[in-house]
Amino acid sequence: MLKKLLSMALVAILMLTVVAVAVSAEEGPNVVDAGEGNLIYFEPPAEWGSEFKIMYCHAWVIGGDALSAWRSNAQRCKKESDGTYSYDVSGWDLGANIALMFHTDLGQQTYDLNFTADCIGDTVYIRNFEEDTMQSPVDSEKTALVARWRNNGDTVHPVIQISSLYDLFDPDNTGLLPQQWPEGTTDEHLEKWGWKFSEDKKSIVPISEPDDTTAPTDKEDETTLPEQPATDPLVVTTDPQQADTTAALDTTAAAVSTTSSVQTTTGTSRKQTSVVSTNAKSSTSGGTGTVKTGSEQASVTVLVILLAATAAMWAIRRKIES
Repeated sequence: MLKKLLSMALVAILMLTVVAVAVSAEEGPNVVDAGEGNLIYFEPPAEWGSEFKIMYCHAWVIGGDALSAWRSNAQRCKKESDGTYSYDVSGWDLGANIALMFHTDLGQQTYDLNFTADCIGDTVYIRNFEEDTMQSPVDSEKTALVARWRNNGDTVHPVIQISSLYDLFDPDNTGLLPQQWPEGTTDEHLEKWGWKFSEDKKSIVPISEPDDTTAPTDKEDETTLPEQPATDPLVVTTDPQQADTTAALDTTAAAVSTTSSVQTTTGTSRKQTSVVSTNAKSSTSGGTGTVKTGSEQASVTVLVILLAATAAMWAIRRKIES
């Protein structure tokens, strides 16, 4: 009987280890690894001329922090032989809502453009210089040039936002809700579009009447759930040795649950209005990220489970020997 219980304990521990490793890998941040093939490209319009000396790529988490300092070495692009400019996105968190813009040392710049993992390897270009030159949403006295992804333009659009003059900027006429807005924006500014701020003020939502159709109108409509038994009869036992084995398994399962909870709280936090992001690692800056990958978190999980399993097996063996 004891050998059978011991075998069951080993099988349970192995199964919990496999599940924990899989969960850890899924919860890890999706960060672009350093290496070749992590480039995006920009094709500047001929109207910008050739007087500028430096091309920059400025990127940020929408509603949060910039991935690197404005016009720093980390934002410098590399000029390619075909006249385009490349930028290395190694270190970017693909799970974050990232936007970017290209700009020169002479002040020429593009309008804000969304970025996703599908855009790696794609080229940003100007479709029509005259038609795509628009007022800057940040400074009404300046202009910005709407840029689009050549291969992903149908799904990844320019950023939808409220301007400094509280006008709506939606270059592709998507009809979607704004992603950015200036400080000081209120519900009064949004009413003309049928929008308002969410209760936490972190996003814009449509104005709608509260839905009371699901609320019970009579006590007879309320459903009372049956009380759950205080003890699960499937785990009740009168065998002391079997009880010790069950307790050891429960200890191991609790350790796995605790580990998963810890990893969940250490994941990347993304807020609409306040986001802390990992600085981008570019080939020019040589910076290093601080976010653990899924494989690293899985290693920590396996270590904790093995320690818990060792403790459980030691307790079972002590009971057998006694």
